[in-house]
Amino acid sequence: MSKRDVYQEITDGIIEQLESGTVPWVKPWTTVEGESTFPTNRYTGKSYRGANIPALWCAGIREGYASNMWLSYKQARNVGGHVRKGETGTPIIFVKFNKVQDRDDSTKSRSIPFVKYSTVFNVEQVDDLPTLDNVEQEWNQIADVDSLITTTQAAITHGGDRAFYMPEPDRINMPHKASFSDSGNYYATLLHELTHWTGSKTRLNRLYGSRFGDEAYAREELVAEMGAAFLCAHCGIDGQLQHAEYLASWIKVLKSDKRAIVQAASAAQKAADFVTGFTYAEVTEAA
Repeated sequence: MSKRDVYQEITDGIIEQLESGTVPWVKPWTTVEGESTFPTNRYTGKSYRGANIPALWCAGIREGYASNMWLSYKQARNVGGHVRKGETGTPIIFVKFNKVQDRDDSTKSRSIPFVKYSTVFNVEQVDDLPTLDNVEQEWNQIADVDSLITTTQAAITHGGDRAFYMPEPDRINMPHKASFSDSGNYYATLLHELTHWTGSKTRLNRLYGSRFGDEAYAREELVAEMGAAFLCAHCGIDGQLQHAEYLASWIKVLKSDKRAIVQAASAAQKAADFVTGFTYAEVTEAA
């Protein structure tokens, strides 16, 4: 039996949605009352992170699940639930670090990352789950989006008819608020540019593309779109993201590199964490 290629499975699922015109990291459904906007583990109450967010959103779109709650087969059994016979789970990935002794210095050790995968099921695939008490989520909706943006101390100017980030002089430009159909679209656009802003050399030091259509440009736009989607979900914003013109270039990148979506989602998660001031540990456990 050949080894399971979870990178390829996740990538293929996302490519399928992109080719149909659906962007799986744009909030795809009305969240069930009381649930987090993020895919969340029903057993631990923790939100999934990185590439697992679009992967689970993608599965939710494909299967028509109304719930954002997931859990493993074992976790379902632990609370008295039963995954229905014939149900197919969704793969997720996570990174663990093993400490190994340094070959040259026995008093030192170093951490070696390795990727593992698990399989989770939506709660709509599970019978006999007990009633869920209110669980505090990792990412709570904030009341004032402006305060989040202000806290970053990013330089933002308004004028003209284009939204963009300029690495030099490290500034975001936005059209005036009155140019947008509603506040959600204004903030979604600003959070896209704010994700670009996190990539400067003095912050997260990501590689920017030099022109529209080249691979580095497409990858950075992929990071910015997912970063904006994560931040919109964090803030409870329903805004239109800027994806349409990039679909073809994203599909090209994903088809050429099965790890691209995982790398982009990881970079987007770091960008969102940077903006929200979230601190993340070296070891990333599956939720």
